[in-house]
Amino acid sequence: MNKFFAISTKSRWFLPALTAFFLALAAIFFTVQAVAARKANNSGNGHSFFAMGGFFASNNVVIADSPQPESKNEQSKSGVGAALDKETSKAIHKVLDGQEQAWNKGDLKGFMDGYWNSPELTFYSGNTKTKGWQQTFDRYRKHYRDEGREMGHLTFSEVVLDSVGPETVIVRGRWKLEKKAETNEGLYTLILRKLPEGWRIVHDHTSAADPVPAKKPGNE
Repeated sequence: MNKFFAISTKSRWFLPALTAFFLALAAIFFTVQAVAARKANNSGNGHSFFAMGGFFASNNVVIADSPQPESKNEQSKSGVGAALDKETSKAIHKVLDGQEQAWNKGDLKGFMDGYWNSPELTFYSGNTKTKGWQQTFDRYRKHYRDEGREMGHLTFSEVVLDSVGPETVIVRGRWKLEKKAETNEGLYTLILRKLPEGWRIVHDHTSAADPVPAKKPGNE
């Protein structure tokens, strides 16, 4: 009886101790599993080192399949600020160069070839709106050709091209018109569209600063 009591007493202490041992072992196992998974995540490996019936699947599966932010290059493929292909850029500069050359030869009609020959053409300057190719031509002729007026020497600079679609480009820049008596300059914003006849200006918004009198010899 005493022997049986002694065995029972030992069992009563042994079983809790054995249970505690296995619980501690399980805690160690899951701790190692968590650390291994965290290291795998940091190294870019989406799989954990251990598996138990698929329960401990890697959380990186969802992260890997999630859409990633676009790079800067991908974001610049469309919209304002998008880079133009060489062919389009060359065609736009050809229009501007043609206008510059025609103006400096006194060829106002050639200068107007860069505009859309349509009643829908719009030209904004200061507080004035002009609509139509012919009306815009008449405006230029009145200000720069009638009554023997001097057309001067025109230059475009600081030209920036922004694509806003496959057939629409916004052009921003600075213009300068040097004449004997004064120099005029300002900024412009153009909208060009690709038409059957080529790229043409469909809208022109031009601003001008106050004219600067030409310097006379001896006044420098």
